Amino acid sequence: MAQTTFYLTFSLVVIAVGILFILITYNFLRLIRYLRHISRNLENASEEVRRNITEIIERLSKLPIFSAFVRHHSKKGQK
Repeated sequence: MAQTTFYLTFSLVVIAVGILFILITYNFLRLIRYLRHISRNLENASEEVRRNITEIIERLSKLPIFSAFVRHHSKKGQK
């Protein structure tokens, strides 16, 4: 009787640990997918910010007061 109880208890523990492992693995994979999604969104946002900054610099370089500085700065950066 004691041996049967031990086997039954041990089997239930193995099943419970298996189910727990499956749930942890499933949630870990969901977390990885979510982090990948966030990473893509940040990459797209940074690209958009980069384009906006480039556009602002181009517009400022067309202004007479800033054009001399931008030309001087770009020549200095090419050396």
